[in-house]
Amino acid sequence: NLVRCVGSKVIVDLLNRPRLLAISSSHYSNERQFSELIEFVRKWDPDVPIIVGGQLLRICPNIETIIPTVNYFVHGDGEHIFPKLVDLLLNHDGVGIDKLPGVVFRTPDGFDGNRNIELVDINAMEIPRWDLVLKKNFNEFAPAHSPIMPMVFLEEIRGCMYKCSFCSYPLDNPFRLKSVDRIIREIRQYVDWGFTHFNFYSALFTSPPKHCRAVLKRIIAEDLGITFSCQARADNLYKNPDLLQLLREAGCIHMSIGIESGDSAQLRRMRKRLNIEKSIQIMQQAQENGISVVANIFLGFPGETQESMENSYRFILACNLWGIYLSTFVVENASEVFRKRETFNLEVSEDGRSWRHPTMDSEEAERETARFFIRLARDPNLRTVLWVIQWRLTRFFPQIVKSGQDPMIWNTLRKMQEGIANELEYNRFDIGAKEHASRQEVLWKDILNNQRFFSDDEKLGVA
Repeated sequence: NLVRCVGSKVIVDLLNRPRLLAISSSHYSNERQFSELIEFVRKWDPDVPIIVGGQLLRICPNIETIIPTVNYFVHGDGEHIFPKLVDLLLNHDGVGIDKLPGVVFRTPDGFDGNRNIELVDINAMEIPRWDLVLKKNFNEFAPAHSPIMPMVFLEEIRGCMYKCSFCSYPLDNPFRLKSVDRIIREIRQYVDWGFTHFNFYSALFTSPPKHCRAVLKRIIAEDLGITFSCQARADNLYKNPDLLQLLREAGCIHMSIGIESGDSAQLRRMRKRLNIEKSIQIMQQAQENGISVVANIFLGFPGETQESMENSYRFILACNLWGIYLSTFVVENASEVFRKRETFNLEVSEDGRSWRHPTMDSEEAERETARFFIRLARDPNLRTVLWVIQWRLTRFFPQIVKSGQDPMIWNTLRKMQEGIANELEYNRFDIGAKEHASRQEVLWKDILNNQRFFSDDEKLGVA
């Protein structure tokens, strides 16, 4: 996605010959996919020293041998170690890097370094300097050329206390909580810098509920005057009904909830164990209280059938939420479903891109997800703003849209962008909501119609 969206900017930066290049692997599900980004970088700059950190180093123990052109790997938390590594490389000829915890570096004979990981005390870390974001235009090469929202991403929890079978995040990060005092101090600092909207971006703001409740009560008591969005679990909310009112009083205007499936049997296989009816009710109550809700749904997990997908479809219609994040099952290294793939009757290709199980394979799942999206777009009973579909699924849509067979898709995309613009109040910034929506629509047309994004064998219809 990075290369497709802003590849020109990456190339320009590389042609300027940076002294170091640091890349996070945290949004990649396996090392084979991440290696493609490294290969892209090396094509344009064979010599720049590359530093890699992020989750793949924890969940893919062989990443160092699979990606041989990376110079330095930072294992574990990087807040303290990464700046020290950069200083030693730029100012001290690399002398002393072998003593940095978690830093492994390539030598002519293999690897050297200290593999002992140092976990930081997240309550003792310095407050990130988000005020610096306001002093630089980071959107010069962005596809939509949209203004950056004056919003802070605030990490209140690191790790996750749940063990969903499709997810590797609990392994990647030991579960740690920031104290209520630290969170409030951080918010106050950001407010002093001029920020009033926050995204609590940890895996789950509402877990554990006792901690969430304490944070919300302090925000309300101290009258901080903020708004925020967050990640939530439906069962946290329906088992703790007071949380919803506290969220609204504290300034929550938007939440994302990982439902994953509208089929109870699939949820049990995923170790989600949510009550479907109670989840629908609590999300509807959230919207009635002025909190927009996006539900995450993905198709293709082992056991997926036409019946289970139909249950997910009915779930979406019953919810009538503000948005749906629709995607296809991706196998994450170190997840339970990967580690116990024989138990799940799951076969995974060597590069991690394709998979199959008795009821579906990855290509069929992507087609079913595309059909699912189009069916939603055509459904006259659906009032949901279809917020996001997984990037790679757009390969299914160009010829359908270009043929003009289904104008409802364009209406849905336009509605989606207008909904985002209005919901996030872009009219407060440099351009108005309508102009932002117009620019986003132009972007979507470019994405869906510009054939350079799609090879001939990818121009597949799904109607």
